[in-house]
Amino acid sequence: MSHKVFRLWCNHQTYEFPLDTFKQVSKKCAALVKSKDYQGTINHPVSEEAFEAFSLACQLKDFQTTQTNAFELLDLAQEWGIKSLETFVTNYINAKELKRPEEGDHLAPLLMHLEDDNYDQINDVVGVSKNFDQYLLDDRLLELHPETIYQIYHHAETRGINQEYFAEFLMKLFESDPQKAVPLTLLTNFDRLTQDQIENIFQCSEMHEEFIGYFIAASMSTLNAKARRDLDEMEERHLKEIDDIREAIKNHRQESLDRIQDQFNLSIDELKALIEKQKGEIQELKDLKMRQQMKISDADKRFQKQALVIEKEIQKQRDLISAKQAVIRQRRRQIADELKNQFNAVRYEVGEQLREVEFNDQQRSSDVGCRYPPQAEELTAESQNLTDRGIVLTEKVQTYDKWVKTVVASFGAKIVHDQLRFDHFLRNTSRRFELFNVEPKLWDLDADQVRNAEEVVTRLEKKINTSCPISVRQQIEMSVNVMKQFASVFSGKQMD
Repeated sequence: MSHKVFRLWCNHQTYEFPLDTFKQVSKKCAALVKSKDYQGTINHPVSEEAFEAFSLACQLKDFQTTQTNAFELLDLAQEWGIKSLETFVTNYINAKELKRPEEGDHLAPLLMHLEDDNYDQINDVVGVSKNFDQYLLDDRLLELHPETIYQIYHHAETRGINQEYFAEFLMKLFESDPQKAVPLTLLTNFDRLTQDQIENIFQCSEMHEEFIGYFIAASMSTLNAKARRDLDEMEERHLKEIDDIREAIKNHRQESLDRIQDQFNLSIDELKALIEKQKGEIQELKDLKMRQQMKISDADKRFQKQALVIEKEIQKQRDLISAKQAVIRQRRRQIADELKNQFNAVRYEVGEQLREVEFNDQQRSSDVGCRYPPQAEELTAESQNLTDRGIVLTEKVQTYDKWVKTVVASFGAKIVHDQLRFDHFLRNTSRRFELFNVEPKLWDLDADQVRNAEEVVTRLEKKINTSCPISVRQQIEMSVNVMKQFASVFSGKQMD
């Protein structure tokens, strides 16, 4: 099982410290953890203010050092081997020039209950250890049992002991009661003793007489005391652990019940909220379905209505197109008949006029030749001139005939153009001029002539805003009138 905390028993309570942090700052904690012990005990009372500062310091958090807790904090730092805290508090005490407050005489109670085995002397032992250097100069300390001095030395060792004072105390004890001094020699730093003091110790007869037996008894006594203390601490620790386990089980059970209850309540609330939400969604879906059905119904009605309107409009357009096509066919027949009649009449009149001109010229030439023989050559020349003029007139007539064909081609292109004006997207009109290549040819026209004429018609339509079939007839009449005027010029007769 992995340990994440270090438990410290103090003031009849258990406190938990982060294991990794505490063992880094405290040498004593590191030693306990190394021996697989994850809990410790402070056997003497500690003020709440001092322990709170000590706890924060052990967790590397900000803490407050005051004049009232400085010395207690220093004692705790020395007891648990926290060198950085000890240095900090020592500097604080020196800076403030603080003096350790006078404590009560803890040595007197120890002497009073010297033979009382039931007396709990731990607080007095700790109290003496705090000022052990001063008590070493007190002759009353010579009256204590070696075991008690061992305990005091053990608690004072973490704070530091003046070995010179201890050596002087030991030599006094050799002078007054060598039997008590013998076991304490194990605590003595012989480097601090003079050669004479060392000789006095080893030349002491009691040292040799009681050395083996006493040290065996002292060791057994020490082991017994230590075992008793360890048993007491273990019992106290086990009781505390049992209480902690009982409390942890109780808390865990309560937390589990609370968590299950909270989860149950949360699940119930979530289910209720989900039910309400789904009710709202179902109602929204019903409303949406109703609105969609109404929209579909309205759209269907509008579609049916629009379909009827469109069908009526299509039928109307079909009827209108049929009527226009009938009108166009009738107009085309009328234009063709009129053009044919007028063209034949013009051709006939022009031919008659030409024949009459030729006959009159011959007659006049013959008459002139008979009447005026001397002028025959002159008249002949004039006749030749008239003949040439007739040839020129013939060429002009051919030109007018070509122009008339162009006009006729334009009429044909216009008719086809108007006939298929509304059929651009209904059928293919790319072969609309092929009918002019079918024998017998209409008006003696071919498809290329009509196609070229359509380009002229298209350019003309682009130059005007409106288009009327009557304008085509006016153009034909204008062309006919022009031809009649030319014919009148050459024939000398006024043509109607």
